[in-house]
Amino acid sequence: MKALDFMIIGAQKSATTALYSYLNAHPRIVMPAAKEAPFFDGESVSEAAWERFSRQHFPALDGRLWGKASPQYMGHPLAAARIAHLMPETRLIAILRDPVQRAWSHYQMCRRREVEARSFDTAVADCLDPMQQLLSRDGTPPRHLDGYEGEGEYYLAWSEYGRILENYLAFFPRPQLLVLTTEELKRDPTATLDRVLAFIGLAPGFRPPSLGKVVHKGGGQPVVSAAQRQRLRAVAPLRWVWQCIPEHRREALRYWFDQKNVRRGSAEVMELSPRNAARLRAHFAPDIDFLQRRLGLSPPWALHYASAVANCDREAVA
Repeated sequence: MKALDFMIIGAQKSATTALYSYLNAHPRIVMPAAKEAPFFDGESVSEAAWERFSRQHFPALDGRLWGKASPQYMGHPLAAARIAHLMPETRLIAILRDPVQRAWSHYQMCRRREVEARSFDTAVADCLDPMQQLLSRDGTPPRHLDGYEGEGEYYLAWSEYGRILENYLAFFPRPQLLVLTTEELKRDPTATLDRVLAFIGLAPGFRPPSLGKVVHKGGGQPVVSAAQRQRLRAVAPLRWVWQCIPEHRREALRYWFDQKNVRRGSAEVMELSPRNAARLRAHFAPDIDFLQRRLGLSPPWALHYASAVANCDREAVA
């Protein structure tokens, strides 16, 4: 069995599309046409299932590295164990973004997909409910195989990087995990890409045409609405043609459509009540603390949460 040489595991809405674009252009790398082609979040993750998957998404063995980008894997409670069981040598790449900014971008994506009607402030308050926190951490992310599904319960859970990466480090040694931030990929894409290439065993110096450019900019409004898509699905000839397309090709088309179905316009402003903003800083403080102490990271957005981390430390000592 040919295993993946590397995998971008997330986080969602943290520039994984940009990194996928850079690496997919490398002559010594091959990746699925559908960036988020699902596998380890499916029902069957056996060696036989992987053989079928790889025949669809990868060419015959030709010496190139096999890679995959699936940001949902940082939100799936079983992904780390499944990857380790089937591909224990695979190198993992995580990209982290300011947790509140990531949650906001996730919310905007769900608004664009028309599966979210709440205000962001209300959604945050719902996600901060203690019972909802427990459910969202153990929940299985939707796969959107029959149309977009809501992901509103995961806005905060998928930003809890410390908790998520601690789970991955229970199955993988620390040197097998590369952790980047969205900010460093944006600030110095050349040096960051060289780090990634060295991590996966390739020489630095490759410069894809899209390097440093905005590969995908999200938004809050779709070009083609959900109602319009539903009407198109009801057209029998179109439905028949769609069913004739192999599933892995449909995955690539879904991915392409989601990237393009964004109406450009003025950006929405994040609105959070002072109470919810303070609750969020306190909520993410332990994760920031973990990233700094356990992983030795100093993400640029950690300063925004510094006071909350300090408060947590004082409470622990007391």
